[in-house]
Amino acid sequence: MWGIGSFFETGEEKAFAQTKGILRIAHKSNHLLRDIIWGRGSLGAIKRLERESSKEYFKISHVIVSGAIAPNLIDNMIIMSGKEENITDSVFKLSRQLLRYRIKSKRIADYVNARMREFNRLADSAIGMLIEMHGTKSIGRMRELRHRIKAIENNGDAVRDSLLDYAYKANVGFKAFYHITDLAYVYDDILDDCEDSSDIFMSIILALTT
Repeated sequence: MWGIGSFFETGEEKAFAQTKGILRIAHKSNHLLRDIIWGRGSLGAIKRLERESSKEYFKISHVIVSGAIAPNLIDNMIIMSGKEENITDSVFKLSRQLLRYRIKSKRIADYVNARMREFNRLADSAIGMLIEMHGTKSIGRMRELRHRIKAIENNGDAVRDSLLDYAYKANVGFKAFYHITDLAYVYDDILDDCEDSSDIFMSIILALTT
């Protein structure tokens, strides 16, 4: 068993604590997106979280480039925190898109919303596991969580493909086609960022312990 704190100097501990904060913001924004998918949410709260996430990323970037971080960690820390900040940004984009355009056909809307709820559940799990990765004391547990996030991303690929297949094969119309494909790709980006972040996190830990 290893403690995260035993790997890092003070500046590195601070940066990792702040990246965990970014993930908590992402988790909350994904919960709010669930309400929008169900047709009862609003954009304002997610927009505020998107701005908060951007501010946290700016603070982390300052810590990273200020000399408080070991030089061999700087690039990975910047990339990882950027990908984690991207999650909330993508959630905001999805929320705006869902509120901007409503599919008129109930049949099509029901199918798309069902797939979006699947995506939402997958993202909730993946972000939650990333948060746990940042706090666990066990490298073995980190590896397990990374593996589970990868499995979630693979499940997300299947949801994405089902949406894309539906958009191409069903008679949905041009606007709905664009809307559906955009939703599929942006939520897929969220799961990709979760997977990439978990990979970079493990690379940082392993670089410090080998």
